[in-house]
Amino acid sequence: MDTDLCQTVLIHLPNQSVVYDWSRRQMRTPVNMILTAMACCDTVVLFSNLIYTTHYSFVAFKYCHPRHWSYSWALFLIAHAHISLVGHSSSVWLSGERNADQC
Repeated sequence: MDTDLCQTVLIHLPNQSVVYDWSRRQMRTPVNMILTAMACCDTVVLFSNLIYTTHYSFVAFKYCHPRHWSYSWALFLIAHAHISLVGHSSSVWLSGERNADQC
């Protein structure tokens, strides 16, 4: 199994438990909401990475057929790059925001 695929599966479950637990009414504090937003950003990046890794590692390079290199996959690749950049940047910004709130 590919390293990115393992990472996606292993990180998704804790992220979902964070989102579920800390978004309940009695757990809503500013710090918990920031951590919940970070978990949501990470989940979006992980699923985009899962689709990218699955297609390009297991399908496109293995079988090398023109339909696996179509225009729609090129558009997905551009969207994946933007989603990853925005998701990671948002997560880093939220991390800094969390640290600023604690000071």
